[in-house]
Amino acid sequence: MKSFNKILISFFIFSLVLTGFLVTFTKANAQQLMFGQYHAYSVIFRGNGETIVYARIAITNPDEKPLTEVNFQVPNVEPTEFSVFQQKLARECVKYNYNLPENPCIEYTDPDYTQNYYYGRDGQNEYKKLNPIKENDSYKVTLTDAIESYKGGAIIVSYAAKGYVKESMGLFKFNFETIKVPVRVQETRVAVEVDSDLILKGQKARVNYETGSAKTTSGTPMASFSSAEMDSVVSNIGTYAELVKEAKNLSPNESFSVKGEYASSWLRLYLASIIWSIIVFAIILAIIIFTLRFLKNRHDSNVGLEEKTTKSKDAGNHKVFSLKNILLGLASAAIVIALTLIVEAVSSSPILYNFYSPVLSILLAIIVLIVYFLAIFGLAILAAVKQGWKALLVVVASELFWFVAGLIVFLILFSTGIAEPRYLF
Repeated sequence: MKSFNKILISFFIFSLVLTGFLVTFTKANAQQLMFGQYHAYSVIFRGNGETIVYARIAITNPDEKPLTEVNFQVPNVEPTEFSVFQQKLARECVKYNYNLPENPCIEYTDPDYTQNYYYGRDGQNEYKKLNPIKENDSYKVTLTDAIESYKGGAIIVSYAAKGYVKESMGLFKFNFETIKVPVRVQETRVAVEVDSDLILKGQKARVNYETGSAKTTSGTPMASFSSAEMDSVVSNIGTYAELVKEAKNLSPNESFSVKGEYASSWLRLYLASIIWSIIVFAIILAIIIFTLRFLKNRHDSNVGLEEKTTKSKDAGNHKVFSLKNILLGLASAAIVIALTLIVEAVSSSPILYNFYSPVLSILLAIIVLIVYFLAIFGLAILAAVKQGWKALLVVVASELFWFVAGLIVFLILFSTGIAEPRYLF
């Protein structure tokens, strides 16, 4: 009986401990879901393969005790020119006294660190440089101003690194991976730019489901300052870029990868796609030529001596379904595509805005319609003049076929990237 009571008491104690652990674990997870971090990145890729990174990590303290330390990991690269600042936003005024000439503020509210705009408080915010301490591949910083319970704060991280980019004959392929933190990230936004003499092609993004932990040591704070220029730089982190990717609800120690390509010229950037497009079109054309010759030889072999008269009558029909007319359809499709690129480039040019008028707009619209009609049906009409109306149908049908084939090739070869006609100009 005594042994049974001991077992019962032990089971009761174990149940209490397990229940307390589960409640604490569930509460911690619920707090992270409600008060996760917000990350924003501005990433600049350069022609020498170097990457410049500016990151802003907005933090909300979900605990009942002040937050004094922040841990994070910069995966897969060795940062240089590494610096970390704690950002302390000025309090926001929500009520003014308009009875006085100066309109003084009579009520303030705590700033929202999850936003990157500061409501005209440029130059009033404070930045304190932190001393990141590294052990293995992780960093730990001690905050100069502890973040109170359920309050917000932010740190600014900047560094240069090589390792995100691989170069192959003038084509740069990048794979940028965001900072890992041991808490949930509600939202992360990556804005990618390249040097002004380079062209960017976005590809794809994914979440890396990796976990890990690292031991770190304490840091030492340094002096603080306020700067409108610093405010301007920080407020633009994660915005206004050629390529912007987002991810939400990353679990602790997960990162977000953004992949893409860039080069110094449009031709080099899309060279592989262009080559494959030419190969595919060549194969399609070869199949058409082989099929036409096969059908012609088969028809000729089935024609006997007694059918020579019928053969001469059908010669015109065979001429209509010739390789020449199929190539005329290909040429018409190419002319229409080239015309579309030219019209888009001209219509987006700021020069037109200087000469805008309703009459000129109507006249240009009529001219464009006429030119498009000639581009679509011009070669088909020439074929019809020489060979009859059936040739017109063959050329137009061929043109439609090449349009569909081109669309299929475009979807296959460019589906992983951004291939817009404006990159040509």
